Amino acid sequence: LDIYGFIRGQFGLGESVRLYARALIAAGCEVALHDVDLNLRHGWNDRSLEAFIRDESVHDVSIIFINPDCFEQALDKIGRHRLAGKYVIGCWFWELETVPTSWQQALDDVDAIMVASDFVGAGFRKVTSKPILKVPLPLSVVPDSGLARSDFGLEEESFVFLSTFDFNSHVARKNPHAVIAAFREAFPVERQDVRLLVKSSNGNWHDESLRVLLQAGGGDPRIIYRDEIIDRAHVRALQRCCDAYVSLH
Repeated sequence: LDIYGFIRGQFGLGESVRLYARALIAAGCEVALHDVDLNLRHGWNDRSLEAFIRDESVHDVSIIFINPDCFEQALDKIGRHRLAGKYVIGCWFWELETVPTSWQQALDDVDAIMVASDFVGAGFRKVTSKPILKVPLPLSVVPDSGLARSDFGLEEESFVFLSTFDFNSHVARKNPHAVIAAFREAFPVERQDVRLLVKSSNGNWHDESLRVLLQAGGGDPRIIYRDEIIDRAHVRALQRCCDAYVSLH
């Protein structure tokens, strides 16, 4: 298999393609990875699968892990001639029942679609008769850097809630403001044994949204903000160091 995607990308779609790639490699499949850098405003320094990145496209089946909104740009970057005569599968993610009209042009460029859930598959079945294969996101062992609470500035005795998101993935969709509001409603200021850590990335590209987020806590010292891109192994360590994960999107 030739796998195209954000192999080095430090964001959700990059992590997704790496999960599938690791599962295929572990299963003994012959896999060639191809990093497609579209100059997106994300970190681009995940080197965990560097040994499998290749220059040549040598297989008859190509899976492209890039959503339709960037698909044409990705094909130009890959080189359409490299996909000529190949069986091309698009692995796409979407979170609503209706696939955007603007995405449907990309259907002409693939032979089949791979989705992670029945929900996503149902959306695409409304707009195409092409084959749709459901392959849930694989689980894999990801190394933990071993960092402790103190390394993240977290107190040992507090119960810590963690919420993470990427500013480039639309703040309203990830809804950190609701997480902050829920925390403040659940725990009056007298409760000093709890903390909320809001871990974001790419806030430097969204100054106004970052400012509004920082104001949402109303100066509550129990709410801790961190905006930075950190190594995946450190992310795993941060998750281990916290007591609960909060996701309202």
